[in-house]
Amino acid sequence: MYGFLSSGVGGDKFVVRSEGETESEFESDPQKHITFRNLFFYINIPYNSNQAYLVVQKRRDLGAKGSLYKALNLYLAEMGYGPDFHITISNLLNGRVYDKMMAFGNLKNVDLIRRKIPSSIEDFYNNGLETENGTLTTSIRSSSSLSDKWKSFIHNIYQGSYKNNTVELNGGQEEYDEIEFELEFKGKIKTFHVVSK
Repeated sequence: MYGFLSSGVGGDKFVVRSEGETESEFESDPQKHITFRNLFFYINIPYNSNQAYLVVQKRRDLGAKGSLYKALNLYLAEMGYGPDFHITISNLLNGRVYDKMMAFGNLKNVDLIRRKIPSSIEDFYNNGLETENGTLTTSIRSSSSLSDKWKSFIHNIYQGSYKNNTVELNGGQEEYDEIEFELEFKGKIKTFHVVSK
């Protein structure tokens, strides 16, 4: 089965223009408007199996996985299935793809993502403990490839004992909840994630 999921994105201003035009038709108001993106999905449910395979084409900041998880579990509850019946969604990638891209490809980008932000610029510079909700991303990029030291660092986190834990760099405020990185091999670019549970 395949189709499209409609994912809403709120909180940002968007300028809407007709194709080929330079004048804006209108600017969205984050307090009143939500923009939607159609996300392609494909799902395969093998006969007589308790596992299915789902592919969702999306960007990092579109929460399709969480929305789909909630919707499917709500559907099961409404159908009368008890608490022993629920859906879990796990990320899956053929490990050989990652291994080949890491060994022979280029590490183009690393994003270190924190889900809390300092309450003020002073807290940011002084490593203060006052935080609030938000996202702080530190990006390390290269037009060709980041060094082998970066590759080793990322590989140890992706495959090693740090996986699914908070990663600390120099202690204090330099703790990251998620790492996203891009590997390029023969013109193909794939994005990988390590997320703290």
